[in-house]
Order: sequence, then C-alpha cells, then structure tokens
Amino acid sequence: MDNDQLHVLSVGEDQAEQYDLLNAMHDITIALNSTLKLDLLLNLILSHVGRVVPHDTADIMLVEANRVKIVESRGYVELGHASTLGMGFLLDNLPNLCRMVETRRPLIIPHVQDYPDWVDIPESRWIQSYVGAPIIVQDEIVGFINLNSAQPGFFNQAHAQRLQSFANQAGIALRNAHLLEAERKQRRLAETLGRVGLALNSTLDLSELLNLICQESSILFQVDAAFVWLVQGDELVGFAGYGVGREKFIDVRLPLPDPQSLGPRVIREKRPIFVNKARRSKRVNQALVELLQVESILGVPLIKGDQALGVLMLIDTHNRQRFSQEDIETVIVLGNYAAIAVQNAQQFEAERKQRELAETLREATIALTSPLDLWKVLDILLIQIERVIPYDSACVFLLQDQDTRLKAVAGRGFSNLETVIGQVYSADDELSQELQQTRQPIYLTNPGQDPRFCGWGDTGQVRSWLGVPMIVQDMVIGHITLDRYKAVAFDQAQIALAQTFATQAAMAIQKARLYEEVQQHAAELETRVSERTFELQVLYELAQALGKATQLDEVIQLVVQHTQRALSCEVVAGFLNTAVGNSFSIQASQSLPAALELELQEKITSRFGQVDNQVIDKADLKLFFSSQQVGQFESNFFTEIPIWLGETAVGLLIILPQKKAQLNPEQRRLLQIIANQAAETIGRLQLILAAEHQRLESLVAHLPNGVVLLDAERHIVLANQMAKELIGAITQTEPGDKLTHLGQSATDFILEIASSAPPFTIEVPGLPSRHVEITANPITAGAEAGGWTLVIRDVTEERLTQKLIQQQERMAAVGQLAAGIAHDFNNILTSIIGFAELLYVDSNLPINTKGDVERIIKQGQRAAHLVRQILDFGRRTISDKRPLNLLLVIKEFIKLWERTIPEDILIDLEAELDEYQIKADIIQLQQALTNLAVNARDAMPTGGRLRFELSNFMLRPDDEAPCRSMSTGAWVKLAISDTGAGILPDHLDKIFEPFFTTKEVGEGTGLGLAQVYGIVQQHDGFIDVKSQIGRGTTFILYFPAMASTVQAPAEMAARLDMPPANQELILLVEDNLDVLNTTTAMLKYLGYRVLTATNGLEALDIYDQYGQDIALVLSDMTMPKMGGAELIQALQQRNPHIKVIILTGYPLGLEGSQLPAGFVSWVQKPPMLKQLAQVMHRLLKAGAGVEASAGPPPKGSTPSALDVTTGSITEGVKAGDGW
Repeated sequence: MDNDQLHVLSVGEDQAEQYDLLNAMHDITIALNSTLKLDLLLNLILSHVGRVVPHDTADIMLVEANRVKIVESRGYVELGHASTLGMGFLLDNLPNLCRMVETRRPLIIPHVQDYPDWVDIPESRWIQSYVGAPIIVQDEIVGFINLNSAQPGFFNQAHAQRLQSFANQAGIALRNAHLLEAERKQRRLAETLGRVGLALNSTLDLSELLNLICQESSILFQVDAAFVWLVQGDELVGFAGYGVGREKFIDVRLPLPDPQSLGPRVIREKRPIFVNKARRSKRVNQALVELLQVESILGVPLIKGDQALGVLMLIDTHNRQRFSQEDIETVIVLGNYAAIAVQNAQQFEAERKQRELAETLREATIALTSPLDLWKVLDILLIQIERVIPYDSACVFLLQDQDTRLKAVAGRGFSNLETVIGQVYSADDELSQELQQTRQPIYLTNPGQDPRFCGWGDTGQVRSWLGVPMIVQDMVIGHITLDRYKAVAFDQAQIALAQTFATQAAMAIQKARLYEEVQQHAAELETRVSERTFELQVLYELAQALGKATQLDEVIQLVVQHTQRALSCEVVAGFLNTAVGNSFSIQASQSLPAALELELQEKITSRFGQVDNQVIDKADLKLFFSSQQVGQFESNFFTEIPIWLGETAVGLLIILPQKKAQLNPEQRRLLQIIANQAAETIGRLQLILAAEHQRLESLVAHLPNGVVLLDAERHIVLANQMAKELIGAITQTEPGDKLTHLGQSATDFILEIASSAPPFTIEVPGLPSRHVEITANPITAGAEAGGWTLVIRDVTEERLTQKLIQQQERMAAVGQLAAGIAHDFNNILTSIIGFAELLYVDSNLPINTKGDVERIIKQGQRAAHLVRQILDFGRRTISDKRPLNLLLVIKEFIKLWERTIPEDILIDLEAELDEYQIKADIIQLQQALTNLAVNARDAMPTGGRLRFELSNFMLRPDDEAPCRSMSTGAWVKLAISDTGAGILPDHLDKIFEPFFTTKEVGEGTGLGLAQVYGIVQQHDGFIDVKSQIGRGTTFILYFPAMASTVQAPAEMAARLDMPPANQELILLVEDNLDVLNTTTAMLKYLGYRVLTATNGLEALDIYDQYGQDIALVLSDMTMPKMGGAELIQALQQRNPHIKVIILTGYPLGLEGSQLPAGFVSWVQKPPMLKQLAQVMHRLLKAGAGVEASAGPPPKGSTPSALDVTTGSITEGVKAGDGW
C-alpha cells in the first residue's frame, strides 16, 4: 500500500475515531444530563470515561477545603488491587494535583517512575502511566478525574485533551447535581430544624430532646449512629443516642483529660473535629472505635456562651471517608439546638433541684428534729437524700468502741437489708481513717480499682462511691456512704449537699444520743426511785404494822410477809426466839414440799444455835403458809440475815431469791433495815411487856376514853379515871369487883356483841342523858390470856353532832322541797291575793267587809314572803353582779384581814379618789382578794408589807395595752403587792394553770390563782403579774369602769301609781285555770282586753290568728306541751320586737339561762295588782330597741317600780323580799 493510501487510511481512521469520540461525547452528555443524583452521576462519569480515554483504573476526587477525597473509583478491585474509595489527602501533599491547580490544565505522566513528585502509597504502586484532568465549575476546581494504566507511556496528549473535555462536561453535570443536592440538603435541614425546634418548645425532657436530635442527625446525614455526650464534672458521659451501638454507648464515661478520645478533645478545643479512617487514627479512642465499629466519626461541641456543654457525635460504620468540611456547618447548627436543649434542661433541672433541695432540706430538718425514733429518722434522711442525690444504695455508719469499729445503723437499696443493718466492721481501713482525719468527703470514680476500697454487701457492683463524714462539735461520729452501680459521677454540688445532710444527721444522732442518755438516765432514776419508793412504802407499811403489833409472834409474821413483798422472793422464812417463846413463819410464792419445810426447820435450828449458842426444840416451831400450791425449790441459794437485839441474836431471816440468784448489796441493805426494824420492835415490845402494868396505868389514866382490863373471871383488873367515872354512872362497881352487868345488860352478853359487831351502846340516864359505846377485845396470849379489854367512849357529843348534821340535811331537803313546791304554792297564792285585791277595789264591797278582805291580802303577802324566806334559806336564789364602789369593798376587806393576818405584816391602801365604780359580784370579788392575800401572807413568813393600790386607767386607741385583747376605754386598776420571796421566772407562765403549785405537798392545791384568774375573766377583766426574786410580787387586776348611778327620787314616788290601760290586747298563757282566771280578771280590771291560752302551742295558734293586734304576751314559764322559753323563742321568730312578761312561781335563778334575749321581763307569783299594772305599763311604753333584762336585782336592794325586772313593787317590802 503506497503512502497516499496509507495517508487516506490514516485520515479515515482519524475521522472514524473523531466520529466515535463525538458520538461518545454526545451519549455522555445525554447520560450526564439524565440524572441529578450525585452518587448516580459519579457512577455514570466513570462508566463513560472509558469511551473517551482507555485506562485500567479510574477515580474521581472532590475538593473539600484544602483536602481531596476519592468519592468514586473503578477497576481496582477487578484488577486485584486494593480499593481507594473514601481515601482522603491533603491537597498540598499531592504534587500532580497541585500542578493541575496551578495550570488549570490536564496532566500527563507517561512514566510515573520518572516523575520525582509522584506519591508512593501501597494502593498505587502498580501504576506506570497516569493522566488527570481538573473538574472546573465556574472557574473553580471542584475535583479531579484520574486515569491510571499499568502500561508505561500509555497516555498521550490526545488522551489528556479528551479527558479534559470529558471533565468539563462532567463539571457541568456535577455543578447541577451539587446545586440540587445543596437545595435538598437545605430543605432536609430546614425540616429537621423545624421538628427539633418544635420539640424544644414543647418539652423540657432532656433525654427526649437529645434522642430526637440524634435521630434527626442520623437520618439527615445518612449515618449509622448519632450520639450526644454531656459534661459531668471532669468526665464526658454518654447520655443520648440513636442507631447502631446505642445500648453500648449510654452511660459510657470518658475522662476529659483523655488525649486519645475525640470527644474530650472537642470539648477542650471547642471546635468541630472529624476523623475518617478512624480505625487507623491515633486521634480517637480505639477501645470506643472497636466497641461501636467506627469507620468515620465527626464531633461538634455543644457551645453555650464560652462553655462547652457536651458533644454531638456522628458515626459511620461503613464509609471510612464519610465526613467532609461541608458537613461541619450543618452539624454545628444541630449542635447549637442541642446546646439550647441542654441549657434549658439544665436551667429547669437546676430550678427543680433547688425547689426539691429546699423541700428536701425542710422535710429532712423536720424529720431530724421530730421525736421519732432515731433509726426511723435516719431512714427518712436517706430517702430525702435520694431525692436530690440519686444513688443505688446508701448506708449510715456510726463509730463505736472508741472509734475502732463501725456499725451500720441505717441503709437503703441493698438486696438484703437485714444482712447489712446491725453489722459491725473494723474502722481501721484507709478510707475510714482518711474520713476521720481529713473530715472531708471522699469520692471514688472507680472504687473497684482503688486499693483503699473494701467491698462488702452489694458493694461489688459499685462504680461510683461517695463517703461523707458526720461531724458534730468538731468530732467525727460516723459517716454516710452513697453507691452508684453505674459509672455516673457525683458532682461537687452533690458532694457539698451530701455533707450538709451528713451534718444534719450528725446533729440528729448527737441529739438522739443525748436524749437517749437522758431517757436512759431518767429510766434508771425512775426505776431506782420506783424501787426505793416501793421499798420505802413497804418499810413504812411494815413500820406501821409493827407499830401496831402487840405480840412477838406477830412481829416475825409481819417481817416475813413484808420481806416477801419487798424482794418478791421464792421463799422467806423467819424465826424468833424470846423469853416468852419461839415463833416461826414462812412466806413462799408456792406451797413448800414437806421435805423442804423440814430442811428449813433444821437449817434455822442449827444456824440459830451457831449464832447465839442456843439449841432450839423443833417442836416449838410453828409453820405458816401463804399458798396451797405445791412447788419445787432448791435450797442452795438461801441467804441468812440474823436479827440482833444489842449483843444478842433473837431471830433469823432466811431468803431464797427468785431465779436462784444471790441478793445484791441493795437487797441486803434492805434486809438489814427490815431486820433492824424487827429488832427495834422486839425491843420495844419487850420493854412494854416488862413494864406493862405501870405503863398501862400511866397510859390509860390520861386517855379521853375509858379503858378497862378484865381477867378471865370478869374481875376489873385495871380501869382508868374516865372508865371509873363512866362505870360509876352506869353501875355501882369498883376496880377489883366482878363486873356482872353494865346497865341492864349482862357483861357476857355485852362482850359477845361488842367483840363481833358494831360497838355496844348504853344510854346513861340523867339530865342531860349520856351515851357510851363499848368495844371489847379478847386477850389471847400472855399472862392475862382469857381476859378482855374494854374501851368505853362517851359519844354524847358525837351523837349531838350527828343530830345537827341530820338537821342540816333536813334543812337542805326543806330548801329543795320549797323550790319544788314554789310554783304550785305561788299559783295558789296568785288566785287568793288576786281575787282578794279585785274584791278590795270593787266599789260594791261593803265597808264592814273591806277590812276582812285587806287582812286576806296581807296574810297572802305574808305567805308569799314566807315562801321567799324559805327559798333564801335553801340557797335557791342567785347573787348577780351589781354596781359597787371597789374602794369600799377593799376597805372592808382590809378591816377583816387586819384582825386575822400576823402582826408582822403591815397592810397599806393607796387610792387618790373616793369612788372606783365597777360592776361585780361581791362574793366572788372577796374570794379573789382572799386568795391573793393568802398567797401574799404565805410568801412573807417572817413579815413584810401587803399593799393595795387603786387607780383609774384610760386605754386610748393609740396606747399600748398592758394586757393582750384589752379593749379601749375606762378601767379600774387594782395592784396588790407583797415584799415576799417572789416567783421564779420559769414559774410565771404557769402560775394561773390549775393544780400548779410550788408549795409542799398538803400545803396547797394549786387552784387559788386559777380561781382568781377565772373570777377576773368572768368580770370581763384582765390580770397581770410582776415579780422579782427576793423583792416581792405584784398582781395587777383590771376591771371595766362604770359611771356612778344615782336613783332619782321621782322613780320612788312613782311606785304607788297604778297607771290605767288603753284597751291594749293582752295574750295571757297559763296552764293553771285558777291562776288563769284570776290574772284575766286583774287584767280586765286594769282596762286590758285579754286572750287566754293554757299552753305554748295554743298561744302560738292565737298569736297567728290575731297577729300584730296583740300588744303584749303574759306567760307562765312551766307548762305542758310547750313551755314559756320555747314559746318566747317561737314568738320572737314571728316578731323580733314582741313584748313578753314571764309570770312564774320558780326562782328565776333556776330558769334564767332559759330566757332568750329581747323584750322579756318577769314577775314572780303571786303578782300584786299595782305591781302588775306598773310592769305592764312600763313594758308597753318601752319603744323598739329597748330591751329589759331577764335577771333579778341584787339581793338586798329595794326594787323600783320603774324597773321591769323586779319581782315586787309593793311599798314597804323589806330589802331582799322576793329575792
């Protein structure tokens, strides 16, 4: 083939090649424009680049800041080479790429071995020829297409030009894909931020928010996992997460100083950091990488202000070159949201913790200061601590045995608490010693690795441990331990708070210990006092019984009985040997077996013989038993106490204590006292027996009662002077004579009656007659055995006294009876006097009978007066408060007391004015003054001064009241002072309490000042007290002052008027028909119209019918169906201004409390015609709002005709009549 043909063929081949290139470029353009998805587009680029430039392998690098990353590769794996996908490099470290950046043109390296700047890496050592072209978008190099061949010199300039054209076309497609991807990312980011922002505004649950941010981040960046670390103290703690390995991540802890962990580094540098190829990097914690299978990792700090709160970390477990600089900006935004969530939650948690802390401290303080059991209080304290310092288990230890041992006294959270509480441990371990020495809390983050930590109980699970010393008064008394089974740190605030709780617990424990010591001491004292009191009581009763004993065998019985009571012994036996005879007595909790009885006899006989060198005949021993039961006793523990009379042993006590124990020193001391009492009594009785007749004669001679000693033949052996006088008055018998009769009764008959029944009584005739009582007692032992002692008492005065008491009781019964019949009797008198008065004023009455009618009226009035006198006698009237001059009362009181009080006590009275008017019950007032004067007298046993000061006192609104609740106005002030010992300050708050007294037992009841207080209160007054020890006491009484009232003379003159009526309609209610008829006639005579009813219900029906026409209601008080009190209440409900007069035969003092307030007056039966006219006229004239008191006038006052509360207005009736 010639040259032309070769040229033509070459040109044809070139044209064909160009045509194929154009077709390839056309197809590539169509393909690249068919998608905007970056991953698909990169794949298409490498799929079509082979049509333009042949090659063995190809890859695409994209530029990220000053780094490049292989985002797509082709051919490596097919040719058996290691894949380079995901690998990243610093741009400056690749000279071939830098050359293309500088020239902005493709680069051909025909022989890479000859290229000095070729980067030698294991993955590319097989490459022999290289061609690369920059991808330029809008004049910016965004990446590179690299083609490699294993054949040296494979690529030429044409390949470079074609590759550049292809790269330019790919750049356009990449630009479009980047724009779309950026728009999609922005949209996804906006949606993600929208959801996160909504969650931020809807919840404060930090865990929920951070888990959501992790989920959204993982989805947004299409990574395998996202986690949030939070800073806690000096650690970074895994808090929230989403995706692969979440369960392994939560609660993982990394120390912030860790140089190999990405998270702590992000916190320290406060900037985002990403690491691709994490498995090969030394900048990440390889243990964590292996745990989570990390290939690529990106960490962004959660910054708020200048503080790093935590780290948002994205993890890819597949792509080793996952993250780029572009990702950082987006992750920062999510990190900011996470920081906001953390800060909000921390602020909310801080506020919640502050509130919970305040509440917890308050509840803990209440619990620790409560009177609950200490161990319950400590358990409550541990519960309160858990509210603010979470823990898994906790324990309170107290130091014991001179701080050498620790005892667990309270705990919570242990699987088996019973095996913990009460356990005692040595306090010599390093941690306990350090807590005691430093007095500072100790915190262990990993106690299992700390050699100082000693595991016990459930502590093998502990991952965090906090020990806090309990300090009181600069002394460590124990410590509190808090355990966490997970690696969760205790921060400094929690440690400080734990120390606060420990301090409170220490104070509570110290207080409880002191209280327990006091209680224990008090219990011991109480027990000792109780024992001593009981012993003293037994000794006192024994002394009383021994004092009454007259026989020696009675002495030993009493001693044995009281010893058994005092010591509660199993067996108490006593033996007594005297010149008169021997006595033996036993007291036992159960009946003794015969063998033991015999053993006791032998023991006492032999022992007593050793004591006093005597031999006792067993036949003389007498046994006394206190129980019918049969018991078993051991005699090895008997204790022997001899009874010494001077140098001679006269008796022996043998005691078998309970529980077969020996007697303690206190019991022996008590036994010795009992033995001494017995010896003293024996000596006393022996002296009595030795000089019986002489002493008896001397004794009975001066007795107020007659005493007679009869022998067995009834001869008078001995009689004192009183007995001689009484016997001489009864019978003509002298001492030495045989007493056969006393009065009309035989002596034997009298002895039989007087010894077994109440005393025998004999009436001695004479003027006046006398009565004697005879009591007889047989003599069963001694020289006079078989004889009798007679006690003859002159009971004449006693009988008179009994008669007087019976008379007084009858008088009281008369008073009660009088009160009971007063109503009926006054009803009768009402009819008699009423009709008599009507008859008297009748003009048709003959003059010669007018005197008889007047006598009927006067006799009726005398009968009514007699009823009132009986009522006064029976104390059935009442005394009410009345106006009085306090100065006059005190003067009269002083006159009385000057005659009774010791002469060394001076009484002063100081008053500037002549009148101090108050309203008071004079009896109660005198009682109060008496109580205060008695206290003052007792406070000045060696004399002094008692001073009364009266003054007026005006309390104005702006003044400070001397007593709380004291109202403004005029007051009368009475100060009573003494110069006595004064009252202790601690007692001032208690002196008015009932039964409080500082006097000795039997000298005061503690009710005097309480009574004074009550009387002052009843008078609407106040009382105050001031006292100085050694200077005296002043009681200040305040009474409401009242103006002086003077009765007008015109009122007295008006008493005799009988004002006429004006035909007013009167409703008369009375169940007694005679009284009803009489009162009706009297009312009609006075000019009133009258409606009548016999009970309250009938009266209400009439009132409902006539309504407001009724001007006044005149009603009885005691009636069937409905009484007067109920009627008044019912009428006042219908008409609050109803005017009512009560007509009653009962003393108002018995019924006054039943009268309701309102227009209520009362007239006592029988009413006089003028009295009834005056009262009704006065009440009818009273206007609305004027109320009449239902109470009676003071006793002793003269009733006024113008006072509607009076019971009588008849002129000439003496003061007190009717009251």
